[in-house]
Amino acid sequence: MKILLIHTFYGQGGGEDQVFKNECELLSYAADARQLCFNNGGKKIHVLLNFILGPFNVLSLAKFKAAIKTDRPDVIHIHNWHFAASPILIRAAKKLKIPVVVTLHNYRLLCPSATLFHNGKLFTESLKEHFPWKAISNKVYRDSWLQTFWLAGITYWHKRLKTWQSVDRYITLNEFSKQLFLKSDLHLKESQIDVKANFVSDSGYNVKQRESYYLYVGRLSPEKGLPTLLAAFSNTSYKIRIVGDGPLRKNVEQAAKENENITYLGACSNESIRSLMKSANALIFPSIWFEGMPMTILEAFSTGTFVIGSKLGAMESLIADDYNGYLFTPGDILSLRANIARWESLDSLSRSIRSIHARQTYESHYTPENNLNKLLHIYSSTIQASSPTVTENDQHMETMVLDFPVFSAPLDKIDLKNKTVINTINQYSYVMTTKDPAFKEALMSHVLLPDGVGMTVASKFLNGIKVNKVAGAELHHYLLEKLQQEGGSCFYLGSSESTLEKIKEHLRSEFPAIRVNSYSPPFKKEFTDEDNQAMIDAINRVKPDVLFIGMTAPKQEKWAHQHYKEIDAQTICAVGAVFDFYAGTIKRPSQFWINMKLEWLIRLVNEPGRMWKRYLYYGPYFVFILLNKKLKKTLVIPHTLVKQTKVIKVPTVR
Repeated sequence: MKILLIHTFYGQGGGEDQVFKNECELLSYAADARQLCFNNGGKKIHVLLNFILGPFNVLSLAKFKAAIKTDRPDVIHIHNWHFAASPILIRAAKKLKIPVVVTLHNYRLLCPSATLFHNGKLFTESLKEHFPWKAISNKVYRDSWLQTFWLAGITYWHKRLKTWQSVDRYITLNEFSKQLFLKSDLHLKESQIDVKANFVSDSGYNVKQRESYYLYVGRLSPEKGLPTLLAAFSNTSYKIRIVGDGPLRKNVEQAAKENENITYLGACSNESIRSLMKSANALIFPSIWFEGMPMTILEAFSTGTFVIGSKLGAMESLIADDYNGYLFTPGDILSLRANIARWESLDSLSRSIRSIHARQTYESHYTPENNLNKLLHIYSSTIQASSPTVTENDQHMETMVLDFPVFSAPLDKIDLKNKTVINTINQYSYVMTTKDPAFKEALMSHVLLPDGVGMTVASKFLNGIKVNKVAGAELHHYLLEKLQQEGGSCFYLGSSESTLEKIKEHLRSEFPAIRVNSYSPPFKKEFTDEDNQAMIDAINRVKPDVLFIGMTAPKQEKWAHQHYKEIDAQTICAVGAVFDFYAGTIKRPSQFWINMKLEWLIRLVNEPGRMWKRYLYYGPYFVFILLNKKLKKTLVIPHTLVKQTKVIKVPTVR
């Protein structure tokens, strides 16, 4: 497997840079992994040029094309495109038909801040806006409204170009992040996102012989919860050793000067940190922002160190309360102190058991071996899914529209080798499903075709995905042509005897190779058991290749759903009005009106008594549903996110 790993290094090194290096080294043992790197640092003129070219960096594109020309990869994995690489690389890869995987290390696609944190508190306003105007006014990127606007514009422009939607597979570092991206207006599908945590190497662990001090390792900054940490340990007997550097260094030094139990060690080597972890009573992780994947916690678990962390975002995914750690209310000094006291109250055996659990968590989820297996699986499945061979389960054959899996591939891609029930859905039938759960269940067939402009508009309006309308008449004609070529048989169930006779006449003239049979059921609101058995017997006597059912919705779909297992037919289709169209008893609008997407209007004019409610009542109601869903999708923040935002209180550090 050939993999091209792409990353843009930040001007100042960070966790994402280290993760990229770790994964490159890891993959080098199992695959042909090459690197293509860019850099946001350097001379000011270079930094400015890269920033200006952020949307479409032609210089980076030339470098990318040269790398592809040298050795075409099977898959491309982009870690950080911001901003020197530019999203143009994604578009170029897709044009070359090379599958693309992108790791979402941060929230930049949702907000220019990339962290959903600003001015010492969570900043989630961008999750409610189609374009992040509040982020711009708050200058969340580099304290500059101009730079924030430019970065927001890059992301938004590529959103409009559907660059982000074209990525084959995204990797989020935790389930919380995945849900945030799924609920965003990027219109990503769940099948597009895999959750894969980072990893740390194993350098040994210690369960017993722990000392009495607690440990903090990380950047000394507000979002890391330093104010909460210092306030919780000040004026107590609990010992804390603090490792790291950052803007709050002076605050830490002052707290250490005023409190004998607080020790500041400055920046330490990785070897020293591991040694401290192996001896620490527990690790304190008081972060108050939505961390991606805190490497410090993974390192703690690898050494068998218990973690007391904020109940927020990724930490909730990593820490199982009272198993490998404790969770406390983020930003709450008393909650942190209470959990420290909770840990202090345990005897040595209970602590050792929980330390073993921490180590087991690492061994089960965060080892290099586990990470490598997950990465290779993601690459393999992405390559397979992007293969031109379309299978029955190919994810690209269906598009979720209003909670229904709508078939979005050409009709000849339908797998008819096994028994297949095919239904159609339009705006009228969708509205009916909101009132009739049994109808909704019946529509969830093997194949569901978008028979109506309403469904195609809904897909475009809500998901930004274009699907083509496939009318029941088109399905009917396609299957008849297939039967004509193969010399198959069909059965028409529904309508009157006279209509069925006209259908047979047309078939004998147009498709002479097809064997045809029919049955006209009694015109009743509800069929008796005897009626149902008579229909099933009539079908099974001839064992048709295709069964067409025409009883109007939702009766026909419910009948097919209830009895398809008893029916000896390979393909079962509920096609309703097609019976009258093909018989000629009702004339279908001409191709001109179909192409104009006004077939519904002509049907309304021709049959006002039967169609007025469907189009003039249910039509506006359907539009109301679409607007309501769009509004909720745009404005609503996940309940857990709102809840977490409200509970954070940041104390003031003097």
